[in-house]
Amino acid sequence: MTPLWWAAYKGYPEVDKVLVDTGKVKLDEKDGYLVTPFYWAAQNGHDAVVDLLLQNGKVDVNVKDKMRRTSLSLAARNGEEALVQCRLLETGKADLTGKDRLSRTPLAWAIAKKHEGVVKLLQSYNSS
Repeated sequence: MTPLWWAAYKGYPEVDKVLVDTGKVKLDEKDGYLVTPFYWAAQNGHDAVVDLLLQNGKVDVNVKDKMRRTSLSLAARNGEEALVQCRLLETGKADLTGKDRLSRTPLAWAIAKKHEGVVKLLQSYNSS
């Protein structure tokens, strides 16, 4: 667990900014769960940290955990509407159709958890 990973997991954007600004941290370094600081920030709904990590364009928004879930799948499952739309979908890089080990896509997660706003967002991006 690196300092960047820990600050992203806990949602400390000021700490992450200091670390990123050093230019000495690896933004896509994976932990024991095979995921990156970006993944943890997105999963935990830390919008400010997600924004910070996306700024440099070097993070993989589709990194998968051991269950093959992406940050988009988890944000959809958790009903994180702003995170889904403004941060993940607008990158143009988020995998909308990727399935996890339960064969669920981000849309399937949003439907299963009854997150209507996220369902509408994902449907609109899936049809475009």
